[in-house]
Amino acid sequence: MTFRRCKACGNSFTPWPQAKNQQFCSNPACQNERRRRKQAKRRQESLAMRESDAQYLKDWAAKNPGYWQKYRAEHATYAERNRTQQQTRNQARIAKDAPSSLNPLPSGLYQLIPATAEMIAKDTVWLVEITVLQGPSDIEALYCK
Repeated sequence: MTFRRCKACGNSFTPWPQAKNQQFCSNPACQNERRRRKQAKRRQESLAMRESDAQYLKDWAAKNPGYWQKYRAEHATYAERNRTQQQTRNQARIAKDAPSSLNPLPSGLYQLIPATAEMIAKDTVWLVEITVLQGPSDIEALYCK
């Protein structure tokens, strides 16, 4: 008798003999999760479904033109909190895009490891020496193309 671990709840279960690839137990909550994941995968993979969803939202917005303005007016504290959080996220994004220094990578010895999805262990590691021959002389040099 084989046992498998449910991908939703993590409990072990005995799969049905008729369902060779069963990954979720028969718990109703787990079956709902299975259906939800399947639907999300379908939506992600199907261009027609994404276009249909986009058209539905567009039609709904056309039928309810003042909905978001009314919602923000009725939930002012939530809207203000969201606005503040968005400004913080925008500032963090701007900070990431800015160059950290004129010479972000100092000379020295580094380990070079290939970044591949199927790599499980660090079986291929090279020791490399990076020497900065000349750094940018001014800020404009960073943005030259």
